[in-house]
Amino acid sequence: MEGKPPPPARISPFSDLTRCFIAGDSASGNIAHQVAARAGEFKFRNLKIQGLVAIQPYFGGEERTESEIQLAGAPAVSMGRTDWCWKAFLLEWSDRDHPAANVFGLKSGEISGVKFPKCLVFIGGFDPLKDWQKRYCEGMKENG
Repeated sequence: MEGKPPPPARISPFSDLTRCFIAGDSASGNIAHQVAARAGEFKFRNLKIQGLVAIQPYFGGEERTESEIQLAGAPAVSMGRTDWCWKAFLLEWSDRDHPAANVFGLKSGEISGVKFPKCLVFIGGFDPLKDWQKRYCEGMKENG
């Protein structure tokens, strides 16, 4: 057994792939949104995505929202830390209005035609990004 890779993971025979959810917390909430959007472009034979769960997703934009201004010094998600993260992880030529950060911004593509699953979003009361999370909810409602 030494030096051999472990056997590939298997899906339990008790799994029901017609009842799947995509979920993510913080920046993973953004990734979960992108995965759900891409999955909505395909017709899967054995897989049905029932919903998206985004827990305090890390959405943002160039505009400073009221919650970002009021909660600027929050210990976990300060605006300085948020700005640094976006600068570090977005493409060099882009800004916080990139579609990965600002899903419904002017630079984002149209998603009204994408078959999106039902969506549950958790918004933290003291999260400086809560206004962006609320905008995300409004955008999802407007786009079906």
